[in-house]
Amino acid sequence: MISDGEMETVYLSIENLYLYEDYINPDVAENIGREFFRGLVVCKGDVPCAAIVWEFLHLYDEHHPTVSRISWMKISDREAGEMLMDLYTEVMDENDVERSIFEFEAETVRDETEILKQNGFKVLEGEGSRIELKLEDFKNLSFLKKGKIPSYIKSIGELQKRTFRRGVADCVYYTKRDLSPDIIRLPLEWYEPELSCCNESDDECNGFLLVHKCVSGKMRIELLADWGPEPQIDMLYMIRYSLKQAFKLYPPDTKVIIIRSDKALIKLVSYLFPNKHGLKCVGGKRSESKEET
Repeated sequence: MISDGEMETVYLSIENLYLYEDYINPDVAENIGREFFRGLVVCKGDVPCAAIVWEFLHLYDEHHPTVSRISWMKISDREAGEMLMDLYTEVMDENDVERSIFEFEAETVRDETEILKQNGFKVLEGEGSRIELKLEDFKNLSFLKKGKIPSYIKSIGELQKRTFRRGVADCVYYTKRDLSPDIIRLPLEWYEPELSCCNESDDECNGFLLVHKCVSGKMRIELLADWGPEPQIDMLYMIRYSLKQAFKLYPPDTKVIIIRSDKALIKLVSYLFPNKHGLKCVGGKRSESKEET
């Protein structure tokens, strides 16, 4: 805890998170405690006035520069916001971070965007990588009605934990995706077993569709990848499996979040929903490296 007169800055942890549950977005707050997620809150007395949550990428990777991906920010008081940014900058310096990046929904972060601009972030508006759909939007996809689902497409609930962990590690190795760095260590229980599935044969996974149910009730696609001999076909099989389960278990207005984090997902989403666009977002970056400033 750091104090500056009447204001205090608190490092978020599992132990103190309950004190700020009315201030921090619950879908963001549930990540506190994960290995590479961090958060800060500035309070006046007991009242939170500013907060930020980010994820370190490549923190212990000798071959890639460390990046901070800011996942959420809220500013209710200008002075608190400036104090928050000052401490955030110190933390970036302490961890030898090369740059910070962010992407927020445009209509919800006007004050936050101004603070970021004034603290050296280059900011642009445009279509974001995040797409939000309703479950009913998937109902008329033509490939859902074609053929059966092969027996090698299975619920992750059928996997042994060691098979699951080895499969996720293989995914990181073979696909070279820019995934959350702790994805190998996330427990099988992080995902919805009814909706999450894999391409598995001979006790070996060659693909995953992993769905996490957020605190808000939204379903977020955490991983969709296949590195078997027919990846495009098997990804469609996994999507078919997951959607058929979802149609039986969840109401049609259930929200589904897809983050188009790489070229493969951009191409797949464009194929499935050619007329759908990402949310209007503001995104930006700032160099944290003294050598580049």
